Amino acid sequence: MYLKVLNPDTNNKGIPKKETDVENKKQDTKYLPLHDSFNESMFFIPKSYLTDAEFRDHMFKLQLKNNKEFWPKTLQRENEGIYIRILKSMNRWGSKSKLDIQSLPLLHQGKVRDIYDISQDKMLIVTTDRISAFDVIMNESIPYKGQVLNQMASFWFNKIKNIVPNHLTYEEVSHFVLEDEALRVKNRAVVVKKLTPIPIEAIVRGYIVGSGWKEYQRDQSICQIDLPVGLKIASRLPETVFTPSNKAVVGDHDENISISTCIKLIGQDLTDQISKLSLEIYKVAYEVAIKKGIIIADTKFEFGTDSSGKLFIMDEVLTPDSSRFWSKDNYQVGTSPQSFDKQFIRDWLEIQDWDKTPPPPKLPENIIQETSQKYLDIFEKLTGEIIS
Repeated sequence: MYLKVLNPDTNNKGIPKKETDVENKKQDTKYLPLHDSFNESMFFIPKSYLTDAEFRDHMFKLQLKNNKEFWPKTLQRENEGIYIRILKSMNRWGSKSKLDIQSLPLLHQGKVRDIYDISQDKMLIVTTDRISAFDVIMNESIPYKGQVLNQMASFWFNKIKNIVPNHLTYEEVSHFVLEDEALRVKNRAVVVKKLTPIPIEAIVRGYIVGSGWKEYQRDQSICQIDLPVGLKIASRLPETVFTPSNKAVVGDHDENISISTCIKLIGQDLTDQISKLSLEIYKVAYEVAIKKGIIIADTKFEFGTDSSGKLFIMDEVLTPDSSRFWSKDNYQVGTSPQSFDKQFIRDWLEIQDWDKTPPPPKLPENIIQETSQKYLDIFEKLTGEIIS
């Protein structure tokens, strides 16, 4: 596999040069010990192929064989050149992943997940690359998103297993679907218990931002929880708060609800239990993330019960779709920090001429690419693992 450097007109010595093929260095022994799972998505660009400014700022454009142009993701810079990552699905931006399971009946298709029936007490959840914003499903997909969500949720389920049981059965997907189907959904599908969902989303906020900030500006409270005067956007709250919302059907908008409304929906005991668990999970996760330079500003959990009434955490947990992740190094009170999640797409959509109802505008390729990279980056930072 070869790449083409598009825009360097001169090398670092000022000598004009032609567009130059950059050879795949996946066999480079200096690199493999750290990044062997990347395989053919790893490339090395010699410093001599770039101008001084391009090498210093990592700003240069590449071209694939199919003529797709893009800005690469720099992984490591050395004296002799730059290691970069090329997303393997770069040549199919915007295409829908072919993840249909024909061997099992489809129970439900959500914003991101497809759910298939296995038995009376089990089902298969496939996490796709679909993405939604403002509760509207975009027409384009985000490469690697499904794998990131599925594997990150598994990472956190393991971290919090001593706090609350989860819906995973830990059975191999290949036991329930055809061989080619299992390969298609590898690392993005799980077998889970069938549970009765609790009809609220358990939102926990450690910082004030997003819809919470808008509500605070209007009412000086969130979900009727009074907050101190003078908070700024992105301020850390004096105490972490549990602020539930209702669960909207596909196409509708979730709405924040008060604790009293939550009690009317699910009862006092269940509200207390979910509130306590949610705050405890957030505390544990926050401590894990902050050590890795990541702030969890807010997050949401979903719970369900089995036939005996036992409570489980379900769906996803502490992923870029359910949480707002900030870099600790870039955090500053009074500004809305950039986040490692789909906020990047939301911000782009906010400046479009769109009323936040279907159909959504077409996502540009650079927005898709950068969003995919944000999902990959936060996965690697928090888990220490790499999506191959």
